[in-house]
Amino acid sequence: MATTEKALQTLGELADLFKRPDELVDTLAVTAIVGDDDRPLNRWSWGNRMLCAMYGTSDARTFNQWREVGRFVKAGARSFCLLAPNTKIVEEKAKPGEGEGRERTIITGFRCFPVFTVDDTEGEPLPDYKPMQLPPFMEVAESWGINVSWRPQGGALWWGTFGKHSQTITLLTHAESTWFHELVRGCQGNCGMERRAGSRSRDGSGTRGGSLGAAPRGAD
Repeated sequence: MATTEKALQTLGELADLFKRPDELVDTLAVTAIVGDDDRPLNRWSWGNRMLCAMYGTSDARTFNQWREVGRFVKAGARSFCLLAPNTKIVEEKAKPGEGEGRERTIITGFRCFPVFTVDDTEGEPLPDYKPMQLPPFMEVAESWGINVSWRPQGGALWWGTFGKHSQTITLLTHAESTWFHELVRGCQGNCGMERRAGSRSRDGSGTRGGSLGAAPRGAD
């Protein structure tokens, strides 16, 4: 089966992203972060993870995949398309002196499959986005009484935030550099240290253009 028309449109969306360097940098930063939780996204191709980042989500699943975790797509929600390969098994002739031929799988094109973002679902509590292996120095945050939680990106323009009054660190990525960035902010908030105005890590690394704890940030 050749590539479907819808798949060609989706491939075009990916190609168009490379014409917008500013957006491309942020999208690639997010795509490079693969979590160790059980989200299907973590097992998908680089291209499909880029598409999810383009649509502002770090957790997208098919209708049935959401149903498996007790969540259901909201009425009127719109899906977006990811790409799946069309494959075919072909017989490869043996070269002289190699004996019998062998079968191999080739890709003949691509098709689309629809997915929905986590924000388009309701039902059971959201899946646990906590990494299987907690980042280092978690005990430091605990000693300061800071509650640390992870949640999906969901279209936010930041990747981590520290709330001084609520004493919470919220992370939308498993990148340790973002965690260190917010932990430094927690230290500043709890030790009375002077810090620059701002609150949020805006990229997947938490350290763009500066040292630890110096990422661009917005207001609390």
